[in-house]
Amino acid sequence: MDKLQLEVLTPGRILLETEVDHVVLPGSMGEMGILPQHIPVVTMLNGGVLIYFVEQKQSYLAVQGGYAQVNNNRVTVLVERAAFAEEIDLVVAEQDEKDAAEHLKQLLSKSSSRASEEEYEVERKRTAAYEAQLIWAIARQSASQHK
Repeated sequence: MDKLQLEVLTPGRILLETEVDHVVLPGSMGEMGILPQHIPVVTMLNGGVLIYFVEQKQSYLAVQGGYAQVNNNRVTVLVERAAFAEEIDLVVAEQDEKDAAEHLKQLLSKSSSRASEEEYEVERKRTAAYEAQLIWAIARQSASQHK
């Protein structure tokens, strides 16, 4: 049976290089299963859980935003951040979720009092950063359930 070569890269390191039976990616349009002989594709990834299968074993990796390229039985995943389920501190991830949710709540409650386009842009960027933090916290919690 054919295998896939899976490579997961972050800006700071090559996190994973291994041969797998198949991969499930957190695609921007929902989960996306990749089997050997998959057609070539490039797709955006949401924050979530990447699952890869080697024989009967499943492994879980929390990922935050990026892209995946599938070509010639090779899956290359480029993400901002990633963490193996075993590395995740659930207490920290839960606190990060609470903090991000609280900051978002505060930003959204005062968003109607904008005075200028410049302030609006600053608020928009802060909101996007807290949303990314929230998604990353949730992804880590989901992956950590499979330690």
